[in-house]
Amino acid sequence: MNAKAETRSISMEYDLPHPAAKVWRALTDPELLAAWLMVNDMRPLVGHGFTFKAEPTPWWDGMSSPASYPPMRSLSTARAKGGGT
Repeated sequence: MNAKAETRSISMEYDLPHPAAKVWRALTDPELLAAWLMVNDMRPLVGHGFTFKAEPTPWWDGMSSPASYPPMRSLSTARAKGGGT
């Protein structure tokens, strides 16, 4: 990788056959999120740095933070690139 910083985005949109409140809870409740994704300390608060606890990878250091979260509308996150260990 060169010294120039790279910016990449992934955007996903799904229509789920569940009420918005149920989906929102699955995305923002730390215990429910851990049940289908991984252990975390998620809180739907802008600026709250949360951690997904998993094995380190060369492309992800496990730290993310909510960038925006209009309640029950969208959840946008940002992550730092990991150094890999």
